[in-house]
Amino acid sequence: MKQRTIALILSLLLALGLTACGGKEEVAVDLTDVRGAMLEVQAPDEPWLLETDALKNLYGIEADDVQQSASYVTMSGTFPDEIILVQAVDEKAAERIQSALKARLSEVMVQSQSYDPDNYAAAQKCTVTVNGTYVALILSPEQESLRAVYDEYFAG
Repeated sequence: MKQRTIALILSLLLALGLTACGGKEEVAVDLTDVRGAMLEVQAPDEPWLLETDALKNLYGIEADDVQQSASYVTMSGTFPDEIILVQAVDEKAAERIQSALKARLSEVMVQSQSYDPDNYAAAQKCTVTVNGTYVALILSPEQESLRAVYDEYFAG
């Protein structure tokens, strides 16, 4: 009887341990909603909305790697506002997208370093963020307020 009780307790502990190892489930986020909230905060004059098919030519992101995207750029001012929000189809695709967006951020930093110290300082604050299969580049002088909007959607 004692062995049976010990076996039952060990089985329950094992089952609980396996459940805990399952990992955190990814939050489902509609990136169009995120983009809309960011546009409300930033309120640019004429944002150029980018669809998934435009990401290949501009950033090297393959459409086959993208589950959803909602991005925009603005052409006002000396610093480029590029808000690239992508959900990848899987983790490998997310890695490829992250790499492409890091390359773009690096390119902007190199250009701004020799062009304008203020733009370079702004570019240094920008990062590529990964939340599971979601990848974002928020390249903007308003990076902090836009990042706060983005982060709200992933806080849940």
